[in-house]
Amino acid sequence: MTHFARPRFPSRTLLLAALTALVAGGPLSAQVAGGKPGGRSDDKGTRNRNNQNLNQPLASSGSFYGRIVKFTPVDDDEGDLLGTLSLRGYTRTNSSMRLKVFRNDESSISLGNLKIPVDDYAEMLAKGVQVNANWQVIERKDGKPHKKITRSTPKELVTLSFKTVSVQGKIIEVDGDVITIKVVPQNGMQWPDVQAKEADRSRHRTVTATNINVTPRKAKIRSRKLKLRVVDEVSDLNDLEDAIIDVGDLEEEQLVEATVIPGYPKIGYVTSLRLVTELNKIEKEGEGGNTRIGGGDRGRRRTDG
Repeated sequence: MTHFARPRFPSRTLLLAALTALVAGGPLSAQVAGGKPGGRSDDKGTRNRNNQNLNQPLASSGSFYGRIVKFTPVDDDEGDLLGTLSLRGYTRTNSSMRLKVFRNDESSISLGNLKIPVDDYAEMLAKGVQVNANWQVIERKDGKPHKKITRSTPKELVTLSFKTVSVQGKIIEVDGDVITIKVVPQNGMQWPDVQAKEADRSRHRTVTATNINVTPRKAKIRSRKLKLRVVDEVSDLNDLEDAIIDVGDLEEEQLVEATVIPGYPKIGYVTSLRLVTELNKIEKEGEGGNTRIGGGDRGRRRTDG
């Protein structure tokens, strides 16, 4: 009779099998973090999860911050419908939106304290201008509630206001009622669109074992050249003594503090502008230093003699 030798180390065989399975499945840290072998994050999987979030049911009303892509007036008389407003946002969940604009008592578009007349919508809703829009879902014609509200569900504009930013800098050019200024936000604040993008990246950031204690780096505060239109009944212009002046009194190289509605990279609007003799020092986050645009007394108006 033939006798087979009994394995002397059965536990060693089991250990090797377990190690083989672990190597085939990738590092444990990658599996826990939902990433690929080697600890890399699964970017495709992250994008798929974000796309799933975009398809989640929406509320029946809300607000949207972004820039105007286009306002398309209706070609023919379609009752109270004036046109369609297309917006582009700065976050993944609010990347774009199309809103019907109707002529009714509830809908209003305001620039500062001025309610814009309906006939001026096409001119004032210019491409690139940053706005805050409040919207609501359009009710179904049969009166029944929507089973599911998604990005494609028809929506209408309720109110719209233009996004204002306090800036400081100097005048680059004056051309009729349009001025070009090179500015940065006041008080060390970031541009609103950059701020929105940073907050969105932080919300969708994939946390892994290697970056869990790493603070995301903030973007530098950069100056921008803005083209801005001076609007009657809205734009307040003041000299060094706070006296009211006209756009014709402005000159290149004058230093200013202003509240503006960015239309970057297109034309925005001025709500207020004041000449100053010097600019406040602004400390940029993450750079550990102060910076000023211009300096001296170039904000003073020229005088004869």
